Amino acid sequence: MDKNVISVDKEDGSSELMEVVSTFKLKSTGKNCMIYKSLETGDYFAASFEGDSINGEFNTDFTPQEVDELNKVFDELVNDEEDET
Repeated sequence: MDKNVISVDKEDGSSELMEVVSTFKLKSTGKNCMIYKSLETGDYFAASFEGDSINGEFNTDFTPQEVDELNKVFDELVNDEEDET
């Protein structure tokens, strides 16, 4: 399966390749969000984005309610991956 890979600019000015694991809308706010994973470390991250394209600026500021919803989506993704292996 082909991976959807993006380059993310980090605060220190460097960039890192990330695999987009999932894109979705938060039910509570309608924000476009994605969960992505570092190809270097395997760490997972979440961000929101404007419009229908992930090719732009990301926002990683979430309310506590949004974080709860993101965690639920992440847990479902992890369970689905475990079921596939």
